[in-house]
Amino acid sequence: MPDILTALPEAASLVLSEWPIDQNTVDAPTRQKVQLEIYRKQLQLEATARPMPYLLCDRSTVDAASYWPPDPALFWDAVGSSYEAELARYEAVIYLESAAAIGVFARTAIRNEATDVAIAHGKILLSLWQPHRRMFFVPARERFEHKQQQFFEALTEILAGPG
Repeated sequence: MPDILTALPEAASLVLSEWPIDQNTVDAPTRQKVQLEIYRKQLQLEATARPMPYLLCDRSTVDAASYWPPDPALFWDAVGSSYEAELARYEAVIYLESAAAIGVFARTAIRNEATDVAIAHGKILLSLWQPHRRMFFVPARERFEHKQQQFFEALTEILAGPG
């Protein structure tokens, strides 16, 4: 593949490795602080990325809203932006459904949420992305290779230009 794409690390994992929390029992004020930091880290990663025609992000500024208590709609005021502006930041979105949706979920020391919590946040995040004009949905698969193949098909379509 030609040198047209810069891949960013996942902002949430970077922040959560510095702010270890139990995602199942964290109180609302702490969750809000963490999500604000994730949002800021995402902006920083995007702003300092190597300039290329395409920027591949594991997460986005929209993702932090799905974890915002008590309601994702309140997140935009907290970060001084709007839902519409954040959707518009991204030319296209490939939404990879969590393996939790099919009961194949592995917690890590950093990403330690319970399966039902992961599923709930995944549904919220999907609802936030669905209005995006170029959103590609890749469902969870038992075999990672199948999910990976579908991801690369979507990426190839995106790189080919607007359809």
